[in-house]
Amino acid sequence: MLLSVASNARPITGPWPQAFPAKDLCSNCGLCRSATGVTSVTEACAFIGDGMARAERLEEPVHGRARRFDAAADDLDEAHFGVHEEIVLARGFLNNAQWTGVATGIALAWLERAEVDAVVVTGAQAAGSGFGAPKPVLCRSAEE
Repeated sequence: MLLSVASNARPITGPWPQAFPAKDLCSNCGLCRSATGVTSVTEACAFIGDGMARAERLEEPVHGRARRFDAAADDLDEAHFGVHEEIVLARGFLNNAQWTGVATGIALAWLERAEVDAVVVTGAQAAGSGFGAPKPVLCRSAEE
């Protein structure tokens, strides 16, 4: 079943979005707080400048097709989300997750079933600004 969340879209609220270059579109990925991001955020962030236009130009070479959408049929999912097979709404319930833990839950399931040898996740280290600085963590087990 394909679920569209386009009608429920809303910016992330709170004090932090305004502190970053993408403002209300910021997903708090941590790029602009990293040493690399500080110098390249305007080229790397999809929400600044022509970032999304660059992504659209890559869709056909990467996915083998361009976006399909029918405005007359009110089917605009690919216009909003790009080329995809299926979009599902999921909710996780992991404590200390950045959002709800969906991505972490998927990574844990892969590790537990030995479908992958390791996953790289984003942890946080304390920062003086009150925002945790991103810290990559290589996890080879659920405990890590």
